[in-house]
Amino acid sequence: MSIHSRSYILNTTPARQAHVRVIPNGNVMVHIADEESPHLAEFDEVTFQRKGKITQLLAEHIEPGKHDNWALPLNHGDANELATLIDQAQEEFEILMRDLS
Repeated sequence: MSIHSRSYILNTTPARQAHVRVIPNGNVMVHIADEESPHLAEFDEVTFQRKGKITQLLAEHIEPGKHDNWALPLNHGDANELATLIDQAQEEFEILMRDLS
């Protein structure tokens, strides 16, 4: 199992860069340039919504005392790549859990 890291240019004005880490334990961590704190969400808290020329990665992360809603406007190719990375990480984690049982 390995952490996959990618950098994407967000479809914002001005364009900003997001560094995304897909962690096989079931988390996505996003650090957006010029923002202090990274965003975190579990795989099941993330959805992709296609809107015209972009695909929004939408996340709603809830933990005790903290509720974090966030969205990343990605181009379709980047969103597809990220969705594939998440799917692969989920599969790797499921295989590991089966092997451990």
